[in-house]
Amino acid sequence: MDPSIDACFAFVKTARHRTVTREERLDILRLHAWFRSQYTKAASKQVAHALGRNLVQDVWREYQASQTVTAATPSGNRTTHITKGPRTKLVTQMVQQFVRDRRATRTRTTAVEVMMYLKEICVLDIDVDDKKQFAASYRAVQRFLKAQGYKRGHRKGSSTYHLSKANALARDTYVKLMHQHSTAATRPNVVYTDE
Repeated sequence: MDPSIDACFAFVKTARHRTVTREERLDILRLHAWFRSQYTKAASKQVAHALGRNLVQDVWREYQASQTVTAATPSGNRTTHITKGPRTKLVTQMVQQFVRDRRATRTRTTAVEVMMYLKEICVLDIDVDDKKQFAASYRAVQRFLKAQGYKRGHRKGSSTYHLSKANALARDTYVKLMHQHSTAATRPNVVYTDE
C-alpha cells in the first residue's frame, strides 16, 4: 500500500475522538442501509472495514430495536455530580450563624472548622481518618463557602473566613436603612423577605 495512504489512515485514527457522535452514528446507519440495499454479504463487516470503527453492529442493533440512534456520553469527568453536603437555606443559615458566633468572640474560622461543625451537626458524613475523604470534604466545604460569599483572609500563614467586602457593604446599607425605621416614633410595617 502507498505510504501516503498509510499516513492518512494513521492521521484519521489519531485525530478523531473515541466517542462517536450522533452524526457519525447516522453516517454509520446510512452506510448500513446502502450496503444492505445493494445486497452486500456481511454488510456490518464492510461498514466496519470502511470506517475503521468497531461499533457498527451496535448502531444497527440499536436502530432495529428503537428506530433511532443516540449519541454516547463522552468519557471523562464532565458531568455534574451531587454535592458532598446539601446546599439548603437551613445549612447556609447554620453556617452563617456559626461564623458569626466565632467572629463575635474574634475567633478565627477556617474551612476545616466549618467542616467539623457540619460533621458535628450531621450534615456531612465523613471519616476523618481517611485522607482522601477528608480532602474531598475539605474542598467541597471550601467551594460551598466561596459560593456563599465568604472570602478567605490570610493571617500569619493560615486562612480565615469572613464576609466579602461586597456582602459587608450590602449588610451595612441594609442596617442603616432599617435603623431609621426602628428608631422612628411611628414604626412602619416592615416585611422581611430574605437576609
